[in-house]
Amino acid sequence: MGEASVQPDSEFDVDESGYFDDLDAVYEQGERVLAEFLLEIEESLLACNLAEAEQTAADSDEFIAVRKWLLDGRVLTAGVVQQDTDLLVMVVTALENPRPCPRDGVPPKPFVC
Repeated sequence: MGEASVQPDSEFDVDESGYFDDLDAVYEQGERVLAEFLLEIEESLLACNLAEAEQTAADSDEFIAVRKWLLDGRVLTAGVVQQDTDLLVMVVTALENPRPCPRDGVPPKPFVC
């Protein structure tokens, strides 16, 4: 693997292609879309059943931006991801059961606000 050095006084642009500027713009757009989606969640009937959840170190690696809640023992996650550098970013949501559900086969209780 080769190395390149840039002199501090040099006018050499490390990113002459503009790739990183484009990537930043895509990330910002994903974060804007996520913010709009989060507003919808926070203004929905579901909101009164949500409790803020802590983010983990794995979340920092997986998501560009993320927000998590606890919901009846499950974790609701909404975030911006980029699974491949050649792909655009995506806003994703997931409702995960972090442990096996003790009442498998029993329908979840309805949300009441």
